[in-house]
Amino acid sequence: MTASQTIGIAGLGLVGNALAARWPATLHSVLGFDVDAAKLARFESLRPGSGRASISALAADCDCLLISVFDDAQLMAVVDALLQAGSRRVRQVVCITTALPTTL
Repeated sequence: MTASQTIGIAGLGLVGNALAARWPATLHSVLGFDVDAAKLARFESLRPGSGRASISALAADCDCLLISVFDDAQLMAVVDALLQAGSRRVRQVVCITTALPTTL
């Protein structure tokens, strides 16, 4: 990744928020999305203006997407939304979800 890339995090639970909190703001811009409004609000309090309302909006605004969700069903929901996104800037996707091998 280059210093100019914007990182998107899909899933702002324990791992996603930890990654966002520790990612140096001077190195990359970090955007995030979560279906849980409280998790998204917590993220927004740490990085004002960095929350996105959907996976589609996240994919349109980031270069690399980290998928950090809880399970296979959530992973598939993110992937489906990503594939259906009309305008995607994202070119790299990194999955850090503990999914079953058959899901990947």
